[in-house]
Amino acid sequence: MTVSRNHEKHVAEKEAIDPLIGEGNIVTSEGARWKKMHKMLAPAFSITHVTNMRAMIAENVMEFRTILAGLAETGEAFELEKYVERLTLDVIGTTTFGHSLDAQAMGHNSSVMRHWEDMTRANMQTRESWRIDVVRNYMATKRRDEAKRKLDTVLTELIEKRFDYVRQNEVSLEKRKDSIIIDLILREYLQETPQKSQQCLDPALLEDVLLQMRALLVGGTGTTTDTVCFTYMLLSSLAGVV
Repeated sequence: MTVSRNHEKHVAEKEAIDPLIGEGNIVTSEGARWKKMHKMLAPAFSITHVTNMRAMIAENVMEFRTILAGLAETGEAFELEKYVERLTLDVIGTTTFGHSLDAQAMGHNSSVMRHWEDMTRANMQTRESWRIDVVRNYMATKRRDEAKRKLDTVLTELIEKRFDYVRQNEVSLEKRKDSIIIDLILREYLQETPQKSQQCLDPALLEDVLLQMRALLVGGTGTTTDTVCFTYMLLSSLAGVV
């Protein structure tokens, strides 16, 4: 509907999403800005590219399987959602940066996992509290923004490290199908930027990449975690009936 009829996006989207992801993200932006952000991410979601990611994703899933098997042996009750969320973060990390974010292996000790949880919890407090509760809203907003800054620091390090690798190794655009998501974004920039300007990552591009990374984390983790948990419970119920 938005594309064919060019309907404007409701202000409620910005109010709900911008505090976590940032202004100008692919979800709430429009017009030329949306087209730019869409162009950056579109190649990563082609059927061919997603299919080629299966082997990488399978490694994270097998780690998840091992963890669940260990929990099953103890007979203790556990929160499935928590472990699925960690799996999802690792899958996003693997497909984006080429390696796991260690959310499954380290749990809350993983810096990305810790900052992610702190950020989302604080954001929920800002949404659930009354507007007149000024002090509580202020403190929750402060915690959310601080956690987001810490998360950005970790993501920036990963982005810059990959930028140096792609630039120094002259990764070919012809091998697009074998690439991780960050490569698809960075190579377009390197292809269009003069060689003399490629020594460091352009601050504007870095901010755009951070927006895309936050969008993947926020949009991908919540929806995927809920979907996997719902599907698991549904299949378990059907198996019980059968």
